[in-house]
Amino acid sequence: MLDPRSRRQLIAVLKKLKTERELTILSITHDMDEAAASDRVLVLEKGSVAKEGTPATVFSETTTLDVPFSERLRRLLLKNGRSVPETYSTESDLIKWLCKSNLNT
Repeated sequence: MLDPRSRRQLIAVLKKLKTERELTILSITHDMDEAAASDRVLVLEKGSVAKEGTPATVFSETTTLDVPFSERLRRLLLKNGRSVPETYSTESDLIKWLCKSNLNT
């Protein structure tokens, strides 16, 4: 198990490798923030796939998972009338998008 800083650094390295080398990376985790950084999420329950889809889709359709901060922030922005992209990877990416979009309004 990694400390939060090391986990963020590892995720950044994996994202870079994925992009540069066109790799598929499979991550098995209980950490919802890490899952939110994925392109797709599979939720297993008793050995079977219970949910599948983008992080935004999976986290919006379930009440049994802890919702990561980035998804809670995205929902709050949507509730307050902001047009927020469904695709995001980390809370820092979402915050950067928010700062950039505020400069354009």
